[in-house]
Amino acid sequence: MNKRGVVLIVSYMVIAVLIILGISLIARSVSESNIAQRHFNSSKAFWLAEAGIAAAIEDFPNSPLNGFLDDANHTYTTQTQPIVASPDRYSIVSIGSVTRPSADTITRTVQVIVQEPQPGSIQDAIAATGDIIVGGAAKINGPVNPNAVFTFEEKFGLTEAQMRAQTDHYYQDPNNNVLPVDGITWIDITPGNELVISDVNWDGFDILIVNGDLKMTGGDFSGIIWLTNVLIMSPSLKHHTSVLG
Repeated sequence: MNKRGVVLIVSYMVIAVLIILGISLIARSVSESNIAQRHFNSSKAFWLAEAGIAAAIEDFPNSPLNGFLDDANHTYTTQTQPIVASPDRYSIVSIGSVTRPSADTITRTVQVIVQEPQPGSIQDAIAATGDIIVGGAAKINGPVNPNAVFTFEEKFGLTEAQMRAQTDHYYQDPNNNVLPVDGITWIDITPGNELVISDVNWDGFDILIVNGDLKMTGGDFSGIIWLTNVLIMSPSLKHHTSVLG
C-alpha cells in the first residue's frame, strides 16, 4: 500500500471520528435543551395550578372550574370538595397543564385546605387586645373593636406552632417594606425593634402574622393581620378585612 492510500484511510478515520463527536454533541445539546424546556414548562404548570387555586377561592365553593392563561395550551382545572370529617373545611385540588406542540403535556397539582368562614367569626376590620394607633388618612374598611377577646387557635383553627410550620414566607427582623407577603407570612421582630411598611407601592395579601411591633404608613394590604404587640396605621395605608392581635 502506498503512502497516498494510507493518508486517505487515516483521513477517512479522522472524519468519521469528528462526525461521531459532532453527532454526540448535537444529541447532548438537544437533550439538555429538552430538559431545560421541560423544567420551564413544569414551573409554568405549577403557577397555572396556583392560578386555579386563586380562582377557586374567589369563586368558592363553585366547582369544577376551568380556565386558561395566554392561550389554550396553558390551562388549569379545579375541584372543590367538602371534607366529610370537617363540615366547614374544603379540599381544593388544582391541576395546571402546559401542552407543547408535538410533545407531551406537563402537569402540576396543588392541593389546599380552606375553611369556610363562620358567621360572626370575624366581624371587625380591626380587632385587637394591644394598642392600636390610627392616624392621618389611613383607610380601614369596617368597624374597630378595641376590646375583642379571642385566641390564635380559635380564629385560625391551628396552633401558632402549626401555623408557623406551614408558612409560605418566614422573616426574622427583615428590612422595611419586606416582600413578598402573600399566602401565610410569619415575621418575628426582636423586642425593641419594629417592622415598618412605608412604601406606597407595597402590596400584601392573605395572612400576615407579626410577632412584635408593626408600623404601617403606606401600601395596600388585603387579608388578615395577626400581631402580638403595637400596631400603628397612618397617612396612606389602605387595609381591607381584618387585623387581629
